[in-house]
Formats: sequence, structure tokens, C-alpha cells
Amino acid sequence: MDESQRRTIKLEEDNQQLRDKVNHLVLELDQMKEERQALFKKIEDKDDFVQKQEFEDSDLVRGFEQAISTLNLEMHKCKKEHKNELQKLKEKHEAAESKHKEEITKLKNQDTQYLDQIAEAHRAMRMIAEHAESQLDEKNQIIQSLEEYQDTYRKHI
Repeated sequence: MDESQRRTIKLEEDNQQLRDKVNHLVLELDQMKEERQALFKKIEDKDDFVQKQEFEDSDLVRGFEQAISTLNLEMHKCKKEHKNELQKLKEKHEAAESKHKEEITKLKNQDTQYLDQIAEAHRAMRMIAEHAESQLDEKNQIIQSLEEYQDTYRKHI
């Protein structure tokens, strides 16, 4: 296996790893959305409970509001971090894919060059063979002429 094939395989492996990471982050994001909805549902249920019981204790109400605010801030922070990480992974994936395409193009160009060189070598070998055959034919004709001349000379002697 030559270096370019190893690089191509490595790029494909890197691309697959990036795809796997992106898929994993998407799954995590979906899970966080579900958790968020569940948290909002819990918060709504608790708010309903508080209203039904008609608590007058403002500290308890402020505590729930603070919890809601805290959860919203944490959720927003997580979403932002995941979005940034997903963007970085997409950029890495695009760069790796671009590099992979460049390597494939480079390999195709090298392949074409090698095939052209092989074809040129074959043409040169054919020309040499044709030239050698032509010289051999000439030598055979000279030998035949000399033999005929020798036969004729012997007949006259």
C-alpha cells in the first residue's frame, strides 16, 4: 500500500470519525431538547400547584422563578456550546473532505502521468523492435546476395 492510499484511507477514517461525532452531538442535542421540554413541563406543573395552593410566601415563588431562570440560562449555555462544537466539527469535516478530494485528484493525475509514460515506453520499444527487425532483414538480404554471388562465382570457376 503506497503513501497516497494510506493518506486516502486516513482521510476517510477521519471523515467517518467527524461524521460520528456530528451524529453524536445531534443526538445529544435532541436529548437535551427533550430534557428541556420535560423541565418546562415540570416547571409548569409546579407553577400550577403553587397557584392552586395559593401560597402567599413570596420567597417560595421567587425561588421557583429563580430556578426557572437558572435552568433557562443553563439550557441556553448548553445549546450555545453544542452549536459552537457542531460548527467546529462541520468545518473540520469540510476541510477533511476538501483535502480528500484534492488527494484523489492528485492521485488521478499521477495515474494519468504513469499511464502516459508506460504508453510512451511501449511506443519506443516498438520502434526499437521495428528498427532491429529492419536491420535484420537487410543483413539477411546481404547474406543471401553474398551466397548467390558466391554460388555464381563457384559455377564460373
